[in-house]
Amino acid sequence: MPNEQLDSSEQLIERICRADETALAELFDRLADHAYAIAVGILRDADDADEVINDVFARVWRQAERFDPERGSAASWIGVMVRSQSLDRLRQRRRHAALSLHPEDNTIAYSEEDEPRPDQATEQALLSRLTRRALAGLSDAQSQVLRMAYFRDLSHRDIAEMLQLPLGTVKSHCRRGLGRLRQVLVDIDPASR
Repeated sequence: MPNEQLDSSEQLIERICRADETALAELFDRLADHAYAIAVGILRDADDADEVINDVFARVWRQAERFDPERGSAASWIGVMVRSQSLDRLRQRRRHAALSLHPEDNTIAYSEEDEPRPDQATEQALLSRLTRRALAGLSDAQSQVLRMAYFRDLSHRDIAEMLQLPLGTVKSHCRRGLGRLRQVLVDIDPASR
């Protein structure tokens, strides 16, 4: 039975590649509950989870040709997208959580503990600028893998599935990218040795 469902999901993806809307509806019926469980488990919010699921299945419709059955099942491919998008949404929510709207004066106030001291803000801005410059000095593949691993908090396995690359290639890009990043940062700021 599980094999039949896997084959059927793969066939549905093939039909989606040919713009078959009923195949998308069938795939949604089959996998949406599992995808929703992943999203709710991460986000702890039904409305946000619904939005993530809708966004992911819209992405499946647009990018079905990127699915590679040799790298995993349709369920795992969709699960990786749901996890990634849910984590992105969670980070976005956390960034905005420190903001609160005061109805009495319609101004936005920041929590004092979240507000950096002037020296911290300057240091953070400098570090951010150095990091952007350093990442620009890497190959596109290395930069993309490092951004996914460190800014989006994805595992090497998740990155491999999303980029449809072998796991070893992702690890290699990450290792070489970190080495190159270290060298670029030293070249930019010799004091960072």
